[in-house]
Parts: sequence; C-alpha cells; structure tokens
Amino acid sequence: MRIGFIGSGGITRAVVTGLCHGDAKHDIWLSPRNAEVSAQLAQLDDHVRVCESNQQVVDASDVVCIAVVPDIAEEVLQTLTFRPGQLVISFVAGLTVDRLQRRMGVEAEIVRAIPLPATAHRSGSTVIYPRNAEAKAIFDAIGATVEVTEEAQYDLFSVATATMSTYYGFVEAQAQWLAQKGVPYEGARTFLAGYYSGLAKLAQVSHDSFDELAKQCTTEGGINELMQRKLESEGFFEQVRTAMDAVQKRLMNGR
Repeated sequence: MRIGFIGSGGITRAVVTGLCHGDAKHDIWLSPRNAEVSAQLAQLDDHVRVCESNQQVVDASDVVCIAVVPDIAEEVLQTLTFRPGQLVISFVAGLTVDRLQRRMGVEAEIVRAIPLPATAHRSGSTVIYPRNAEAKAIFDAIGATVEVTEEAQYDLFSVATATMSTYYGFVEAQAQWLAQKGVPYEGARTFLAGYYSGLAKLAQVSHDSFDELAKQCTTEGGINELMQRKLESEGFFEQVRTAMDAVQKRLMNGR
C-alpha cells in the first residue's frame, strides 16, 4: 500500500515509525513541511521518501493522511487536488467529515482517526470514524483500533485525548514528591513508569469497568481508599469532568 502524509509533526512521526517497525512494508510518502522530521523518518526505511510538495504526496499515494494543525487544515486542503474515491484519513481534531468533503471539492473516501504517540511502539489504540477496512488494517498493525458508527461519539474520544499532558503532569507530581522525600528522581521515574504500565496492562486484559478495577485495588481503611477519598473531597474528579467539558466546547466551536 502507498501511504502519504501531509504534515510532519509528532503524530506523523509516531505512525510512520510504527509502520516501519511492522511486518508489512508500505511505500510511505512524506510532505516536505518539516524537513528535519521528514529526513529523520526517511532514514528509518528505504520505503520512506520525502516529496517536493504536498500535491506530490497526494499524487503518489493510495491513502493520504492529513496531519496538520486545525488552524491551517482547511487552507491546506483547498490547495490540493485529490482523486475521486481516494482514501483520505484525517487526524485533524474538530474537522468533520462534511467539512472535509466540502474543502476537498471531490467525492473522496474520508475517514477520521485519532492515532496517539504510542503507535510508534505499535501499542495503544486509535479511534476511527466511519468504519473502513483499509484504515482499520493500517491502525491494527500499530496497536488496537476502535471503530465508532457516530461522528458525535468520535468527537467525544477526541476530548479524552486532551488528558495526555495532564497524565504525565500527574505522574511527575508523584515523582517530585518522592524526590523531595529523598528518593533519587531516576529511581522514582523507573518505578512509576512500571507501576502505571502494570495498571494499564491489567485494564487491557480485564473486561471489568474502571470503577470495578478501582474497587479491586481498594482495601477498606487502606491507603488507596484514603487517597481516593481525599481527592474526591477536594473535587479532583469533578474538575476532570469540568475540564473535559471545556475541551468539548472548544472543539464544537471550531466546527
């Protein structure tokens, strides 16, 4: 399969890296926008090539992934000529299938996707809308694929991805606390990375809800119960929901 990428940021880097480390070999075409990143990715595999223009990426590819920031996405799309029926996968948050179709000016096959940094290691998960066998095959090769049948549901998953930096900030607060108490930072980091990796693995192999998993980790009168009740009493979890509401509002306003 010939897969092209318009935009050479962090998500393109992750997806291309994951694909290059997989068993199936694809011809990958990159836009020249970020010359440094494109050059680095081209060194991963002989099948990765940097094009001279975005249009050359479109012309060379069976599947075109749009991976530019939302502020310029529609402007970029209007400068490109796609083939009727060409598969276009958009990584752009907030840009609906209908708006993508209007800006492209041709009846292409459009899929929206939310690949995450872990795809570089062929792990994690990618949400796609609508269902598409080719798109699913691409993302199945670099992690798990979650297909949704309603665009509104897809947009809600976009909101959930806004928690990445918050997650690392949460873990960093714990590492810094340990360091301030005298634990070497590297030791704290190694422990916490493995600790949270283990919790994630438990969630992956279990069919229980996250609430049920939390209960399984909690002993009445124990330290996990103390931590959760303290955070609940200070509105921690309600603040998470409020922040997600704010992210959803911003994405909706961007339509």
